[in-house]
Formats: sequence, C-alpha cells, structure tokens
Amino acid sequence: KELMTEYHYKRFNAPGTEGLPNHIGMYTEIEVIETQQLWYAKPLAEATIENMGKTQLDEGGYIKPETYISGFPFPRPSGEHVPMQLLYNWQKRFKDHENTANYDLTIGVNSRGKIDHRGTAHYMVLRLEGRVLLPPYGWFDDRARKNGEEQIRMFTIFSPRDLFGNIYHITSYTDPQKDRNFLAYVNFLRRIRKLSSTDSQDQAVGQDISFDDAEGFSQALRPDRYPYVTRVIAEREFLVPAYTFDASDYLDSKDGWKWKNLKFERRPMWVIEMVQQDKNYIYSKRVGYFDKETLLAQLWEMYDQKGRYYRTTDRVWGMVVPMGYINSVHNNNCDWLDTHCTLTFGPAYP
Repeated sequence: KELMTEYHYKRFNAPGTEGLPNHIGMYTEIEVIETQQLWYAKPLAEATIENMGKTQLDEGGYIKPETYISGFPFPRPSGEHVPMQLLYNWQKRFKDHENTANYDLTIGVNSRGKIDHRGTAHYMVLRLEGRVLLPPYGWFDDRARKNGEEQIRMFTIFSPRDLFGNIYHITSYTDPQKDRNFLAYVNFLRRIRKLSSTDSQDQAVGQDISFDDAEGFSQALRPDRYPYVTRVIAEREFLVPAYTFDASDYLDSKDGWKWKNLKFERRPMWVIEMVQQDKNYIYSKRVGYFDKETLLAQLWEMYDQKGRYYRTTDRVWGMVVPMGYINSVHNNNCDWLDTHCTLTFGPAYP
C-alpha cells in the first residue's frame, strides 16, 4: 500500500468489490520483478546529451521554440519549472517512432461487464521537428520549418460501421501561442469541419477520453488559453505496472475482466499537479506520474470542475528491444462517474 499509487492499490481487488466501481482491469495477483533498465535508440540518446541545457523556458515556464533542437529537451529537470519541463519532455517524447503506423483495437465495457463499443482505426503520426531516427533529419521539410510545425496526427476510423470514414487530422506547432489546426472529416455530412480548442474537450466517440486526453495528455500548453498552475507533489519510487518485453499481460473477459499476467516493478517518479485556471475547461485538475528514466507518463488522473475524481488513463508500456523505442501497448481509460472503461490495444510500427 505504501509503494503503490492510490489508484493502483484500489485496483488490487476483485471486480465488483464493495465501495469500488465495477471497472475492467482489476487484478488479484501480480508478480513483482526487479526494476528493469530501459533505454532509447543510440541516435536519440546522443541527441539528448548533445543538446542538454540548450532548450529554454520563458519566465512563465513556456518553451522558447527556437531553442529546441532535438532529443528530450529536459533529461534532468531542475529549478522552479520542473513540472513544465516534464510536460515538454512528454510533448516532445519519442514514444513509438518518428514515422508511426498504429492499428488501434478499442473495446468499451460498461459497469455490467458488457461490451458496448468495438472500434478499429488507423493512427498515423509524423514527427516534423527534431528528427534523429529516420531521414529526413532535423526538420521534415522546408514548410514545417517555416511554419514551425511540430507534429501531424491522423486518426481514421473503420468501425463501428456508423463511424466508418470519419477522419481526424491534427497539426501541432512549436509556438505555444499558436493554436493547433484540428480538422475532422464527418462521414454523414461529407464535409471537413475545423474544430476549435473548445471542441477538443469533447468526448471521443465511444471512448472515455476527450480529444485533449489522447495518449493521456495532448492538450496544447498555452499561457493565454486554459493555462495551468503546476507543482511537484511527490518525488519517489512507486510500484507500478512493469514495462513489458513480450506484451503477455491481458484482460480476461471470462473472469470479470481481470488483468492477468501482470508484472509490477519499482520505478523512480515525479508526480505533478496541474490546477486549471479557467473554470470553463472540462477539468479542474490533472495529476501526472512521470518515470524518471524514460520521461514517459505512467498514469494520468483528471478531476471535474466540482472536484470529483472523473477520468483516468493507465497503461502498460512495451519495450521494442531491437529498435530502442517504447510502445504504448495497453491503455485503460476509465470514467469514474458513470463507471465505464475503454481498453485500447495499439502497438505502433515504424
């Protein structure tokens, strides 16, 4: 109990335990293993070391985009803006690869353990700045450099049938003052619709996340729109789901959706609290758990504007040994107000 996060300790119970929501992904047996050493591909490690100390933040903690080159911008966070440094490590992360193809399988499960959503989709990600793993290196092209384009993401839905052909296309920018270009092709309208930053708070269809919660946290960090006050609330080891090398864990639909073959390891972490300053935003607070070695987030917790525990994103990370990158293998997104969860299995490939 002292080593686990409160979230993971609650889940260490049988499904339907009194006082707990009937969520998928509970577990009654775990194997605790020794803490594993993890790594990134050599070019990424070299770029991170070479550019360490070059990325700068302004007085408010927001990035000066012209100072970032490549690699993780803040491999050794320190000073008054540690939470913002962690968030920029997450924003510039090298999870998956630089040119990524991802096939998502998603199932939604209600409080009775019944599947009420089945979804499949392609998820493509293209890194445009700071490229070190695949050519072209540096900027992807002149247009990306000129416009300060950071990343392009495209999500194409294949099922359920009524959503077939819906496409989301998001271009993010290096300048924190510049809003993302968020486009959606809506199948029944046969039109492309440009979404605003308010629309990014909408619930993703059939899932227990908003668009701002993609991969745990994808909200734009802006000083002028939905800004946060951030602080470190803990810095210690936690016992969390271990990074997998074989993706052998699974949820057993015939046994109350228990999470089985689940391994745990002790990981050194920072925990940050993000208090939202705009009462019009969907969340009043986010809490993120960041691994000190991989700089990736293990767990996200979100609270609504009434201060209620609202949504969580928990995951099992997977190590792709030959290529030195880390995959987001199993994602469990849960709603704690209407007792519903969405499990996504989405390995990514270069």
